[in-house]
Amino acid sequence: LFRKFDCCKISRYLQQFFEEFHDEEIVDGCFQQGGAAAHTTLETLNTIQEFFDERVINQNAAIPYPSKSCDFTPCDFFLCNYL
Repeated sequence: LFRKFDCCKISRYLQQFFEEFHDEEIVDGCFQQGGAAAHTTLETLNTIQEFFDERVINQNAAIPYPSKSCDFTPCDFFLCNYL
């Protein structure tokens, strides 16, 4: 029950967030997803794919993102300005 509540809540937040994007941001952009359990439920994945089609970066998507990648994450870019 707890996991179902989390994924429903996350799907709703994502949908509100994506609806604020401009069309060109969704058409030209990709979505990089975390690996938390609530982020990888079928409901959450369907919400993300509704807006980004096959341009989703995660472990089980068309664009794989290895869990131990040395690439910078969005958090790394954010923190560089403060270090």
